[in-house]
Amino acid sequence: MGLLMLMVSAGMTFICSWFMTEGVKYYGSSEIKTYSDCGKKIYGSLGQVVVFAIFYVNQYCTCVSYVIFFLSILHEHFEDVEPYYFVISLIAVMVTLVLSLRSMRDISFLQSIALVSQVMALVTMMGYSLNYIQDPPFEKSYTSFDFNGLPRFFGVCTFAFEGNALSVDIYRSMENKRTDFNMSLATGLSITTFIFQVMGILLFNAYAQYTRPVVLNHLPVHDNLADTIKFLYLFGIMVGFLLQIMPIFLHFERRVNQNGWSHPTIYIYSFRAIVTMLACVAGFYAGNFATFLNLQGAVLGVLISYILPSLFFLSMLNDMSAKRDTRQ
Repeated sequence: MGLLMLMVSAGMTFICSWFMTEGVKYYGSSEIKTYSDCGKKIYGSLGQVVVFAIFYVNQYCTCVSYVIFFLSILHEHFEDVEPYYFVISLIAVMVTLVLSLRSMRDISFLQSIALVSQVMALVTMMGYSLNYIQDPPFEKSYTSFDFNGLPRFFGVCTFAFEGNALSVDIYRSMENKRTDFNMSLATGLSITTFIFQVMGILLFNAYAQYTRPVVLNHLPVHDNLADTIKFLYLFGIMVGFLLQIMPIFLHFERRVNQNGWSHPTIYIYSFRAIVTMLACVAGFYAGNFATFLNLQGAVLGVLISYILPSLFFLSMLNDMSAKRDTRQ
């Protein structure tokens, strides 16, 4: 059932991304520049503001989920250390990074390293899982079907595929967008879905009733290879945090510069530091990673990924129908 839900979520993501790109073709790139412009076509200026707010709240919640993930791995590895020490250390590191890295271009090199480290982590996880399947160290019991887990899994699936909010930006940046976008999107979604399914099958068959929400927590503790992989993956999570929170900073900076505030540097650096600290503190108090991810995916993810693109497409169809009636 889980594998089927992954495929359905990927299919819905493809369709909703297609909805938005069709809107760009119809209205033109000059009118639909960002995701929030889709909201303007649905409900006017208020719709644009609402969609803009939902998008950035979701970005911020993603940062909080990364913090939860980060802290859970550290707590698993250093059980004797008080959790608030991790939070204080994480705040110091992340504030230093957000104050040092001023733009997306500054993060691009770190992003490449993070991608390699996360691929290494996934490959290593597969290797450990295959060993547990071939030589299980414990008795396994499998649950063939559990209705209670479906709502949570739906939320996590939605979170995993909610990147279609960037479909408009990606579509507009492509050189041969009309011929390449759908193929690129289908290929990317297919590969991602396949990786999710393979990892799910391997982990469930390897750990059965001991399968855990945080994948890295399946790795053995105080094992040199496993510890290296964990910290490489955590580096990737830190870079992911920066990528998610940077658009919020850049938007605030544009507003500061447009309004001509005095001493803009003070406002910019203060905003970055405060917002980053609040994300870390929220992640510390939010608690369970899987529950937070489920709530975010089930509420904000559904709005961004499925409901708003569908409303945008219906608005476009209504506009087309109205113009057709006018011509007749």
